[in-house]
Amino acid sequence: GDLPAEFIRREIRKLTIANKIIPLLCGSAKKNIGIQPLLDAVIHYLPSPSDTKQFTGINPKNGGLSDFNADDPEFRGLVFKIIASPSGDLLYMRTYSGRLKSGDTLLNPRTNEKVRTKRLLRLYAKNVEPIEEVGPGDIIGIIGPANVFTGDTLCSQHKPLLLEKIGFPEPVISVAVEPKSSKDKDKLEFVLSTICREDPTLFCKKNDNTGQMILSGMGELHLEISAGKIRNEFNIEIRCGEPQVAYRETLVEKSDIHGIFDKVIGEKRYYAEVDISFEPLMRLEAGLETAVKIKNIQNISASWIKSAEEALCNALKTGGNLGYPLIYVRASLIGINGNECTTESAVAGAVLDAVAKAVKTGTKILEPIVRIEIMSPEQFIGDINGFLQSKRAVILGMESLAEIKRLLCEVPLSEMFGFSKSLPKLSGGRAAFSMEPCGYQEITAEQLAKKNNSL
Repeated sequence: GDLPAEFIRREIRKLTIANKIIPLLCGSAKKNIGIQPLLDAVIHYLPSPSDTKQFTGINPKNGGLSDFNADDPEFRGLVFKIIASPSGDLLYMRTYSGRLKSGDTLLNPRTNEKVRTKRLLRLYAKNVEPIEEVGPGDIIGIIGPANVFTGDTLCSQHKPLLLEKIGFPEPVISVAVEPKSSKDKDKLEFVLSTICREDPTLFCKKNDNTGQMILSGMGELHLEISAGKIRNEFNIEIRCGEPQVAYRETLVEKSDIHGIFDKVIGEKRYYAEVDISFEPLMRLEAGLETAVKIKNIQNISASWIKSAEEALCNALKTGGNLGYPLIYVRASLIGINGNECTTESAVAGAVLDAVAKAVKTGTKILEPIVRIEIMSPEQFIGDINGFLQSKRAVILGMESLAEIKRLLCEVPLSEMFGFSKSLPKLSGGRAAFSMEPCGYQEITAEQLAKKNNSL
């Protein structure tokens, strides 16, 4: 017999929330087809805060995990998007628990700063509507608290709790950006800082040698879109250099370093010593990792250990023998002694000694690699495969989906410049691909010199 629409919706919702099915809808955002059914499906089938039994947060004081639910009276919200503006940033925030009123004061646990919510806004595409109070599940806008970025948690001051952080990969490709007219120099620097606030995967810095602004991002297309935004939205004519790959270095072998700082300044002696173990670990997810393995840790203050670990983490971000930043290194703080105020200098000296020691054995140069998924009709897959293998690709697998082939591979990023233009020629415009960073692999000095000469 006929099934009522309400019954079908109820069963689909139940199975969706249980992660047993995924509703699939068709449409076109460009032609505005299927948008309304999609929004209706969000309401009909996706879980509300009351359907989600439990959330997990991190206690900023001790790093321990703490569970809470939507009925918790303490307010907690996650900033997931920023629209930067000279008059004040618009923060998009999703609320997880508690109630928030206009004018309330919240805490940013990352900076331990208080944030006053002067205005709460209901967002309707480009339109906004002031509101006085929000609750769990609401997505709202907040105007302009300073020093709040994408991924930050805003919560009540009484029971601070960090929500799950958003992980942003490091930029892997860079271009030099300069204005065509010198009068736009200051304006360009401001615009670059604005788009980097909006997009955490973009990073900008000034080259001290050339004075150029270097914009780094996740790929060639990412930087092209960002450059187009500068031209079209901010009306600045710019020139971009050739894309440059972000190489890295790592240590070749394990080493144990005893770092000492001993200086007399004025009439006072400053002395500290540390023992640090360095270990290279390829494909380390965190990139750089620090740990504390001090045996007599109960005799050392927590603030002393924390400052030493922070100094170790910062020192590891300095360059290796060839000037590229270090990656894939695990450093363990084994021992610490002396004056707390000079520990940072001793740690920095130990890291420099570890890199200097690697001069004998050499550091490894690493190049970024990307994982590519290509969907193509079967008749073109052979040509695409051959093209990729000429680019030092490692084929991970291939599978058939009806008349379409799905090809997975890992390729050095430096070999992928212009691939988005080459693929349509290889497939008659019928293949598509997606690409994401997946780590670094070793490259010889000869290969690196050859790549630089070709550029």
